[in-house]
Amino acid sequence: MGPFLRALTRFAALPSVSADPRHAPDVRAAAHWLAAHMRAAGLHTSVLPTGGHPVVLGRRPGPGPAVLLYGHYDVQPPGTRWHSPPFAPQLRGHRLYARGASDDKGPILCQLAALRACSSRPLDVTCLYEGEEEIGSPHLAGFLARHPLSADILLVSDTMMPSPAQPAIVRSLRGAATLSLRVDGPPTDLHSGRHGGLVPNPANTLCALITSLGERFPSVVPSPDQAARRSALSVHGLRAGYTGPGTSSIIPATALARLGLRVAPGQDTATVAARVAAFLGREPTATVRITSTADPISVPPTTPGLAAAAAACTAVFGVPPVFPRSGGTIPALGILRRTLGLDPVLLGFALPADNAHGPDESLHLPTARRATATIAAFLTRLAAPDARPAPHPRRSAPWREGYGRTLSAF
Repeated sequence: MGPFLRALTRFAALPSVSADPRHAPDVRAAAHWLAAHMRAAGLHTSVLPTGGHPVVLGRRPGPGPAVLLYGHYDVQPPGTRWHSPPFAPQLRGHRLYARGASDDKGPILCQLAALRACSSRPLDVTCLYEGEEEIGSPHLAGFLARHPLSADILLVSDTMMPSPAQPAIVRSLRGAATLSLRVDGPPTDLHSGRHGGLVPNPANTLCALITSLGERFPSVVPSPDQAARRSALSVHGLRAGYTGPGTSSIIPATALARLGLRVAPGQDTATVAARVAAFLGREPTATVRITSTADPISVPPTTPGLAAAAAACTAVFGVPPVFPRSGGTIPALGILRRTLGLDPVLLGFALPADNAHGPDESLHLPTARRATATIAAFLTRLAAPDARPAPHPRRSAPWREGYGRTLSAF
């Protein structure tokens, strides 16, 4: 077992589930494990409080371009139907199976391995690894207000490529919002034989509301660009009444749902969420709360670092990257854009077969090796005197070097 696989096995064994308060000690343990690993990679590292789960911040000052590497060490809840325990990493063939192996612990370790390989390059490096991405990064803006950062280039490796042979640089991400919907009925559960058909059933009302919103969604939330990934509504969870063994013939007192919205580039997430909440709130027995929002991202073709990323992909994979739109969301990127004025280079290496967020999540180790090599090639190109981008536009004019044929998809 090589050093990368040993490190990922230890890292992925830590159940850093940010959504579950019972795992708060595990999230802290993962942060401190990551900090120790970053120090071993030559970074001056601190585990810093946020008011929620901590941020792990690493610095390696240097004379070259300032590069900010972003990732997250928190993971989704494990769910069910795994063939091996989600936090007991298991190697099967060329894949390591564990929750977080692909999203996003493996890519973080690829970034750090690439930094080790580029330790002699003249780069000014900052690593920002947070523990709340999977719950919407609620404390990141406050953290950045207390710990101001600056950079010329933002690299994010938390996106996908279509196959092990085809690299990709994502050019847009959808925004997201989550809503909590509660429908109230009788003060207590009631006998459905005595009261069925006479007393409104909140579970029925909840389902009817969601169905009516699904039917009306294109008019409630029109998409600004039919060529883009469109807005979408998903039901993340439902709870009402009795679902245990046998039967319980009741009209439940309450019904609950968690709803997720994906918002197309060009839309304002807060406006979309408010429209949906207003539509649902017309039902007098319903209570709607918007629990989180994240902005969509569109990456301009003039973004610093894109040319170096495309060249690195071509050098390592032997083919130029494609530039897809993604249906995913990274909440931190809207915050980083507002705070730092930076657009991201979305150079990620997750594969569809990794099954991130689902059972049997895994990392394809040959692709992880290529990912490390590509990130190292990207950093090497940034450090070359004849390939360095100009300073960030806040300090001078934007970088507008030619991008060649590989960026024509923009």
